[in-house]
Amino acid sequence: MKEKETKKLYNSMTHVKEDYIEEAWKEKAKKKHSIWIKWGMVAACLFFCAIAVFEISNIFHSVPVNDDYIDVGIEEASLDGNPNDYGTGQMEQADGDMEIAAQKQETESLPEVSAYAYEGEACYISPNNGQCIYSIPLQRAMEEYGDAVLYKVVVDVFSDNNLFESNSEAVKEEIERLAGINYTVDLEHCDDGTMNHYYFVLCGTEDQLINFAGNDNYGYVLWLYDERAK
Repeated sequence: MKEKETKKLYNSMTHVKEDYIEEAWKEKAKKKHSIWIKWGMVAACLFFCAIAVFEISNIFHSVPVNDDYIDVGIEEASLDGNPNDYGTGQMEQADGDMEIAAQKQETESLPEVSAYAYEGEACYISPNNGQCIYSIPLQRAMEEYGDAVLYKVVVDVFSDNNLFESNSEAVKEEIERLAGINYTVDLEHCDDGTMNHYYFVLCGTEDQLINFAGNDNYGYVLWLYDERAK
């Protein structure tokens, strides 16, 4: 190659314009910068994911129940540490108790019926378990007075058509059960000089008698008080 041409080629390889060199460096820096931004965003995403997992694990917690665990989920608490509406629930219960007490006071002010004139005769069969039978005088009284009075009745309790003694444990448990669901009940004792008499006595409204909350394992006969307690 001629010397002139060799020199020209050398100059073309070594005397690169500074503008081209500067542009090349800028492009290289830009690529490096974009790579760092990319990896920085990835690291940030991983960081926030880790924070989210930690917080969620603290929101959902478990409590022991008989050595097992149940998920109680998200639970907001009031200032005293009880779940929301705990106070409201207490208030609702109190209101319910007050309403029951008011109803009981209202019914207790009703006149009481313990007898009804009936000249006919009646024969009653023993009730089956889960069955409630009303004496004819009691039926006649409810037809006449409806819900305007309280009915004082004697309750006989049967099991498999066999009558329990009124002072038996089974009858006492029935009295306690009915008292727990707002029936006015009692076990009366009377000594006539020859023997002791016990009576399962109930004072109730027409609705309480018609919808008598009996035990399905027992049968019942309801009499007006004067029919049985003489």
